[in-house]
Amino acid sequence: MALIHSLKNTLVNQPIAVVLLIVLIYASFFRTLIVTASPDLFKYLVLRQVYFFTTPGFLNFPFFAASLKNRYPLS
Repeated sequence: MALIHSLKNTLVNQPIAVVLLIVLIYASFFRTLIVTASPDLFKYLVLRQVYFFTTPGFLNFPFFAASLKNRYPLS
């Protein structure tokens, strides 16, 4: 309960925390949508660029991102 109260106070008192939380949720949803929709989507350069450049770097799990980048190089 203390964790929920602390999180509520942080989100109410610091608007930047709300913005960052929304960005994290959006980026996670967008990554999942692209990866699970179809493996063939990555053959399109635009979708690969959107996937890798709109997602915050700290959400890129190193091995997962590296395997996708090796499988579908941008150039």
